[in-house]
Amino acid sequence: MEDTTRLTNEHSIKLFIQRDYTEGTTVKFQERFPPELQGKIDSSKFIDIIRHINSIYAEAESLSCKTFMENCCACLTGYLLLLCMPT
Repeated sequence: MEDTTRLTNEHSIKLFIQRDYTEGTTVKFQERFPPELQGKIDSSKFIDIIRHINSIYAEAESLSCKTFMENCCACLTGYLLLLCMPT
């Protein structure tokens, strides 16, 4: 039986979604629909996917007490390690 779960290069296209720098250097992708996807996916579905990905990145980059403490502990752990090793 033929394995149809893998696509070969002749059936796939390489597509790059450009970064959106309108809000600075935060990780965000442009919501512009690429013409290469015309007929393969609905443009509204594509925009929903990109917005969902952008919201995941926004949540990951948000500042909170938790992320502040994680970074402080990471720095302290790294510097405390130097006390245990000869430098």
